[in-house]
Amino acid sequence: MVDVGRKIELQKAFWLHANKRPVIQLRVGSIFPTDCFSVSEKLLSVGKNITPDMLNVEEFLPDYERMYNVSENISCNDSFWAAEPYAAIPWIEAMLGCRIFPGNNSFVSEPCIAAPKELGKARIDFDGVWVKKYCEFLTQLKKLSGGRFPVAQSSILRGLLDCLGAVLGQTQMIFALYDNPVEVETFVNILCDDFISLIKLQYEYINPFYGGSIADIWAPDKYMMHYQDDLTAIASPWAFERYLKTCHDKICSEFNYSYFHIHPASFMILDNLLSIENLGVVQTQKDVGGPSVDEMLPYLTRILKKKKLFFSGSFSFVELDNILEILPAAGLFLHISTDTLEDASVVSEYIKKKLDK
Repeated sequence: MVDVGRKIELQKAFWLHANKRPVIQLRVGSIFPTDCFSVSEKLLSVGKNITPDMLNVEEFLPDYERMYNVSENISCNDSFWAAEPYAAIPWIEAMLGCRIFPGNNSFVSEPCIAAPKELGKARIDFDGVWVKKYCEFLTQLKKLSGGRFPVAQSSILRGLLDCLGAVLGQTQMIFALYDNPVEVETFVNILCDDFISLIKLQYEYINPFYGGSIADIWAPDKYMMHYQDDLTAIASPWAFERYLKTCHDKICSEFNYSYFHIHPASFMILDNLLSIENLGVVQTQKDVGGPSVDEMLPYLTRILKKKKLFFSGSFSFVELDNILEILPAAGLFLHISTDTLEDASVVSEYIKKKLDK
């Protein structure tokens, strides 16, 4: 029997930066959302742009059910598995008017704005087919759940700079930051409000889960929000301060519980990010080909001094030792990826012995 009360209390303590041991969540399977759904193969081979009518939500449901059943057999889990709209789709980009195409193992968007002067045309169309399809996923997943598991926002909802790069193209984006400050500022401010509206809209379609909401982390409130801005890796701390910080603070102020996803390649904006008072959690990960856990530890320690930390990755036992022995437990959430259920069991037992010492 899953001890739901224990999970809830541990995550409440996490939000208060008062958990006496790290919150641990193990997942099984590929990090690529397309690998998790059998219908992905068909969608990746269509050879043309993807439209909402190609996404038959019913075809996805058996895999959601399978993933939930797998999650129920993973021990040492302090959080809850959550179903989210098919994360392989770049939803925000599509809602802004970008065409979506199959890539190698996911889907990519095509810029939809020819020049920065036309940025005013890029808005989330709340009456459009992509918003309706997103909400259809939420509705069907709530029905499938029947209260057994939570339904969450898509884990890949691009942030403001990512969306600017999506609608213009990344090269155009960099030039626009310097050459078209008025148009860029107007775009990110409008998108900031649209983003807040979209997150609130999704909660009209899903039910609270044990009185709260979830986006990897359970939070004791109706609203939980997470977002990202991967393109900060090719921008600068100046660009973050000039265009993003006020909007990020506004987004976080709208939600009592929030976290922001950042790759190690963007750690040069870490101090700027940590200065956002209302931001609750910084989520980062051990990237394939990126810095080692040892190299990341000083940055992770800096995060934990000011915010909560959600740290993701596939870790060796030596890396787990370093994480658990060097980083403070308070405010630390470890999200560990494994290939198989057997691997998850081995890691789970190792962590239990480590924490029981």
